[in-house]
Amino acid sequence: MLIINKITVAYVPEEDRLRLAVQSIKGDHLTLWLTARLAVRLVECLIRELEKKVDNQANQNPLQAMNQFNQWQQSASQGSIPVVKEVPSQQEGPTILINAVDVGCRGDGYILTFRWSTEDGVRMVFDSKQIRQWLQIVYGQFKIARWPLTVWPVWFEPSTSFNESPARMLH
Repeated sequence: MLIINKITVAYVPEEDRLRLAVQSIKGDHLTLWLTARLAVRLVECLIRELEKKVDNQANQNPLQAMNQFNQWQQSASQGSIPVVKEVPSQQEGPTILINAVDVGCRGDGYILTFRWSTEDGVRMVFDSKQIRQWLQIVYGQFKIARWPLTVWPVWFEPSTSFNESPARMLH
C-alpha cells in the first residue's frame, strides 16, 4: 500500500467533488476523488474522534484538556496553516474515485486509508496538529463548494474579535 506524504485538496465544480492530489513517499502521484457524501461521513468521524480525545483528557486532567480544546478552537478559527508547495494535480498517474475511507487512531495520531477496492488504497498518517490543519483545509473547500456546513462544529467557524464592540458589529 502506498504511503502518502503530501496531499493537496481542491473542490472541482465540474465534478462536484474534492480532488485529492497526492504524492507518495516514493514520489508516485495519484489523483483521488472524494464525493460530498463520503467527505461528510469522514468529517463526522474525525470530529467525533477529536472530541472524544478531549473528553478523555478532561476526565484525567480537566485544565489541560480545556487548554488543548481552546488551542484547537483558536487554530481552527484563525486559519493558521503554514503554506507548503502544492502537489501538482496534472501529474502522470491514475485518477481514482474513493469509495471508502478507513479511520484509525494510534496514540496522538490518525491514520486515514483512502480505498477504491477492498485490496487497493493509499494511507496517510497525521499527528493531532496535522489532522486539525487538514480539517481546516477541507472546511474551506466545503464552503467553496457550498456543501452543507451542519457537519462542522461551531468551533470551526471563524470567531469574532473580542476587541470589537457590539455596536460596531451591528453597523
